[in-house]
Amino acid sequence: EYQEFSGYDMMEREGLKHMLQMIKDDYDGDKLLPRSHSSADPPPIKRVHAIYGVNLPTEVGAIYKRQDICLSEGRLSSLYEPDKKASLDTRTGFSISGGIMKETPKTKQSVDDDREVSGDGTVPYWSLQHCKKWNTPGRMVTVLELEKAEHREILADSRFHNEVLRYSHFHGKMRKL
Repeated sequence: EYQEFSGYDMMEREGLKHMLQMIKDDYDGDKLLPRSHSSADPPPIKRVHAIYGVNLPTEVGAIYKRQDICLSEGRLSSLYEPDKKASLDTRTGFSISGGIMKETPKTKQSVDDDREVSGDGTVPYWSLQHCKKWNTPGRMVTVLELEKAEHREILADSRFHNEVLRYSHFHGKMRKL
């Protein structure tokens, strides 16, 4: 049986109180709210065109187990380690290996009407598609998803460059009208 813990819970249980306090002071206490507020609000522009890759296995979580440890003097050992024996029902569309859970092209995304799709190998799909929520009256959001385009390598992908040129050319002409 597994219990769900947050990152804060894990750090506290690991005895990392100084690290946890630094995170709370430096990030949670930041007046600009970079960890919560700023990503939820749309940028102050009228048009957003997002281009990102999809359908690569993308890490979305981990399953840990508590390990039985004996601490020797001066040596601290982690209380938790990835559960290498953990398994998932394959019908979920997720895969698991060495305790690391990944979304796959067969993962149903509840944020997109149970569409089967995954992220770009680095960023999970639910986060990539977040910009769609900014599409409101007065703000137009368009998205192009590039099949199998990896998070950083997309910058060297000719499909990405062609889309940037196409979009810029079209909207540059529209602005002149």
